[in-house]
Amino acid sequence: MMKRGGAFHETSGAEVPAARERLRVVARCLGLVLAAVIALIAADGVAIAQQPAGCNSNNLFVGFAKDKTVIQSGDTVNYTVSISNGGAGACDVVDTDVVFHCPAADGTPTGSNVVLTTTGNYPADGTGNTCWNATGLGGCTMVAGMSCVVTLTTVPGTATARVNVGGALDSQGLLLDSPSGSNFDASKDLNLDVVECTTNEQCDDDLFCTDDLCVSNVCQHSAHPCPADSDLCTTESCDETANACVSSDPPSCDDADICTDDSCVPASGDCQHIFNPENDESCQGDEVCRTPGFWGTHADADEDKACSQNITQAVIDAAGGSIEVCGVTICNTLVDDQGSAVEAMCMKVQGVQTRQLIRQLTAARLNCIVSGEAGGACDGISINDVYDACNAACALGNVTADVGSNEDVSCISAIDCFNNGGQYDFETGACFTGTCQIPDAGIIQPIFCNATDAPCEVGECVPFPNNCHSAEFPDEFDFPNDGLSSSDPCFEKQGPAGSSDECKAAHKTPCALDADTIDECDTNECAP
Repeated sequence: MMKRGGAFHETSGAEVPAARERLRVVARCLGLVLAAVIALIAADGVAIAQQPAGCNSNNLFVGFAKDKTVIQSGDTVNYTVSISNGGAGACDVVDTDVVFHCPAADGTPTGSNVVLTTTGNYPADGTGNTCWNATGLGGCTMVAGMSCVVTLTTVPGTATARVNVGGALDSQGLLLDSPSGSNFDASKDLNLDVVECTTNEQCDDDLFCTDDLCVSNVCQHSAHPCPADSDLCTTESCDETANACVSSDPPSCDDADICTDDSCVPASGDCQHIFNPENDESCQGDEVCRTPGFWGTHADADEDKACSQNITQAVIDAAGGSIEVCGVTICNTLVDDQGSAVEAMCMKVQGVQTRQLIRQLTAARLNCIVSGEAGGACDGISINDVYDACNAACALGNVTADVGSNEDVSCISAIDCFNNGGQYDFETGACFTGTCQIPDAGIIQPIFCNATDAPCEVGECVPFPNNCHSAEFPDEFDFPNDGLSSSDPCFEKQGPAGSSDECKAAHKTPCALDADTIDECDTNECAP
């Protein structure tokens, strides 16, 4: 029976031969198609058979190499692809496509591609071994498309190139490991690190004031250091315009006092203010100064010396009856007394530096009083800073002191300079008493000088006008002779030195006002 239209039906005997004939026609057609397929495969040159006989392995080796491992974005990388076959059990590989892909901007192997071959045959005996690269070196076929400019959108990152060998993506190939053969995929990826830099030069930002380094493939830009110079009054910094390290201007040290020369001391970076009577007429004649020799010999009214008077005691009394010098209270002008101004200025020095300093400090203190000090030891007087620092140092047994920005100032030299009417130079230690004058020009140069150890190179040293050493005592200051009758021949006269004998006597006593010897004095009339 035969089924027709969804139902089975029986066939007649006459119908059977006809059905058999139809089957024979179909069989003949199928045979013809199979023959045609075999003929086409044969015509293409591929023998669908196991080659070599008995082989059982896919030993196809795909080599994939690059000429750089770490690059900057935008660098060119040359790739090499090599294919070889052979070894124990190796089967032939035929009709193989090989396609190379450059890295794309996103790092994937989807950039420009080049077809290296579409008919690659690689027998197991190695006779088909081959290679391609961008240069043709090493016996390889030169293919320009294997030189890739690798540019990534995001850095750092990884750029991947690919070679497709076999498979079904964009290449084909057949492994003859059986009568029917096998498909295979020998494709490979090759990664490349794309970094910000590989050398310091690649980090150059064209700025002088940065130091550019490549550290672990990352650019670092640090400020260019400008080492400090020996001038502490300036600050060194990098100037991009000048392409150099430059020094700043020194700070303003203006103290708004017309009578001082203000400047920054390079050695310390601190401001100094040096009194200069030449700056203005108002700076001249306001101070009075005398040496220890004057004060030590004008401390008694000697009846044998007409008009002599105790000027020293009058000045001490004007300060309230006592003064403090080097930690010692001085209130009188007696001989052999711990509180005597005469002992302070006439005692035997014998090489003891603190005694010499006490002599100068006592005279300076008296000078400050007659110069009109403003309430303190020497407040308002040009010697104020030096006096305060040196008086404190003396009380500690020292003869040097830091005065403002000036370190280790010689107190004896600085105060002696003031007592003699000079201007002390902290840098050189010189005591200036005038300015240099150009011969026949009448021009006073701003060059300080003195007649002994700092003479003028040209011309003479002209003393400061109204030098305090030659200044008269102010009229408002009352001395004993000022209280005499106007008819008295000594009225308002300074008079001669009246205590020369007392000064000589003080020089001979064992009494001295330094800490080691003060107890040798016979009395202490200043004790409370």
